[in-house]
Amino acid sequence: MRLSDSEWKIADCLWNNGDMTITELTKELRPITGWGKNTIITLLKRMTEKGAVTFVQGDKAKKFHPAVDRTEAELEETNSFLDKVYIA
Repeated sequence: MRLSDSEWKIADCLWNNGDMTITELTKELRPITGWGKNTIITLLKRMTEKGAVTFVQGDKAKKFHPAVDRTEAELEETNSFLDKVYIA
């Protein structure tokens, strides 16, 4: 599964912090990225459709969780990069 640079930022945040709501993700990522809530929602929707994140509906908000293992995602990204650089 290929993640865009923006999706990597969200996945990294979830890998580092565990399950998070949209509000928690926005608070964490806004200082780094400048993204607002709507951007986070759009990216999470795309990632959910890809199968990169899942969520559980809590009492007040959805809690998002990475559905891909960090090590596997990093390995796939590395292999993809090497394939681009060293075309056989």
